[in-house]
This record gives sequence, structure tokens and C-alpha cells, in this order.
Amino acid sequence: MTTQLDQLKAGFHKMSIKQKKQFIDTLRAKLQNANDPQYTEFLNECIREYNATLKSGIENPMSCANNISPNLQNTEYSSAMRKALYRVKVGCIAAFISAGLMFIIWLYLLATGNNLFGGSINIFSIFQIAFILIMTILLATIKSRIAAVIILLNYTIAQIILRIGSHGIGIDILGAFFVSIYILCYVNGIIGAFSYHKLIKPKSNK
Repeated sequence: MTTQLDQLKAGFHKMSIKQKKQFIDTLRAKLQNANDPQYTEFLNECIREYNATLKSGIENPMSCANNISPNLQNTEYSSAMRKALYRVKVGCIAAFISAGLMFIIWLYLLATGNNLFGGSINIFSIFQIAFILIMTILLATIKSRIAAVIILLNYTIAQIILRIGSHGIGIDILGAFFVSIYILCYVNGIIGAFSYHKLIKPKSNK
């Protein structure tokens, strides 16, 4: 026979992250003036599951799909989530590669004193690289939409400054090709981050 506690456990697994947080707060408040070992243990289980969900950065697609959108079934939600995470991954990989190349060039110019691109290499460059790495980590871990946009803007502005400072704005087919690839990857990262947060947002009960 299914008890009320069993029903609560089953219901908790299907909740979204925000709903789990609200449920935990409510249950904790009710248990402040009550001494019930079973429900206290259940509260601890809920907290552990909630923390594990936060640490993983993604809810279980099969358990919370019904809380996401009234028109998405489990398989559709899983497919949409995989696509969103793949887009984020593409953006992150491109950003890490870009930051890595910038760091290698910075080390080379610092060691040799040569100027490959007609620009200036100073201590600000390493702070810029560190900043992009931080934005990339935020995009990879919490799927930050702001970080995704900043990465694209930073790269676009840097490319404009680089070309104006080196030889003016001109037609460079090879350079334009690589810039287009990077921009496409960063746009994918933005789309993926926005899609991810749209998918994990609980549907409104209107």
C-alpha cells in the first residue's frame, strides 16, 4: 500500500529545480516544531538530491520534462536538451581554443619582442585572456547567457581592432574564413545557453 510519504517521494523526483527548492523550504519549516524521524530523513534525501541536481548543472530530462513545456514529451525534451548542450559545448571549445592561441602568441611575443600583428602586447593582454577563460568557464558550467554574449562581442571587437591596427580593413579570404567559423561557434554557444535555460524553466500554470 502506497503511503503519503511514498507519494511525496515520487512527486519530488518529478519536480523542477525551483519546485524542489520551494518544497524543501516548506518541508523544513513544517519540521521545525515536529520530531518525525521518517520525514526528517526524507528531508535530508531531498536536500541531497537537490544539491546533486545543482552540481550536475542539468535536471534529469526524463523526470522533469512535464514541468518544462506543455507541448514537449520526454523524448522531444531530451533531444532539445542534447542539442542545446551540444551548442554550448561548441561555443566553449571555440573559446578555449581562441584563448589558448592568444596565450601562446602572448608568450611568444613576450619572449622574443617581435610584433607579428602590428599591435601592442602588454600586461593587459593576459588579463583579457583570463577574462575570456572565466566567461568560458561560466558558459560551460552554468550555461551563462551573459557570458556567451560577452565572448562573441569580445571576439568581434578584438578582430575589428586587430585589422584596423595592422593593415586596415581589407579583404582577407583566409582570415575571413576563420573569423566566420569562430563567430558561428560563438553564436551556437549563445543559442545553446538560451535554449538550455528555456528548457529548464518551469511552465507557468495559467
